[in-house]
Amino acid sequence: MHDVMMGMQGGTLLVNGAINPYLRIPKGKVRLRILNGSNARFYELFLSNKQSFYQIGSDGGLLEAPVEMTKLIISPGERAEIIVDFSNYKTGDTIELTDQGTELMKFIVNDEINKSYNIPNKLVSIERIDPSKAINTREFVLQGMGSNWNINGKQMDMKRIDEYLRLNDTEIWEVSNKATGMMGGMPHPFHAHGVQFQVLDRNGKRPPANESGWKDTLLVYPDEKVRLIATFKYSGIFMYHCHILEHEDAGMMGQFKVE
Repeated sequence: MHDVMMGMQGGTLLVNGAINPYLRIPKGKVRLRILNGSNARFYELFLSNKQSFYQIGSDGGLLEAPVEMTKLIISPGERAEIIVDFSNYKTGDTIELTDQGTELMKFIVNDEINKSYNIPNKLVSIERIDPSKAINTREFVLQGMGSNWNINGKQMDMKRIDEYLRLNDTEIWEVSNKATGMMGGMPHPFHAHGVQFQVLDRNGKRPPANESGWKDTLLVYPDEKVRLIATFKYSGIFMYHCHILEHEDAGMMGQFKVE
């Protein structure tokens, strides 16, 4: 029952399929592409020496500008690209990437010296979608518990299309997490297929800077509402769901058709 509620979390963490992984890295800036491929585990990543790093990309590509941070929270299905500067270390120094203090992997500095690069202040230009262009607003309420996880009170049915959209329309999706149960609910990573969103706000407030790019997976906390905007450019039948496997398997999933 615990695995159905919280999602199965194994006792051994893997990075690229390796147990107790390490990477020998040069002195200089190193670009890391991170995917949370875990079934249900949320990671709170930081370096063992509390060194800052720069996030430069999210699910759908580069951010407009690098975001300096010391901690990265990443839920199942989310992606991030970061740059870590190892220029000031000596050969043989070891730095750990940790999850809330638990070691995930080691970086071991070798005597190779990378060519020095500056991180640009401007990475790309992202055209902002004007909310006034949205022709429709839809609500998606993530709720339930145990074997009754659902969205908008409905559990997944492959024979049912839950939402119908028109090709090339712009819409706002309001995704909320209705807290239930004695524990006050749990976070859900909401994922949609076939589209990339821009985050408008979280509970009416501007989203964090590292969510200013293109996203297809959003962590939604209990009693939180996240507003997303997107233009649906691809026709077909697509799914939206919680990215915790047990939750989507228990019904927290729906289908939308773009035509």
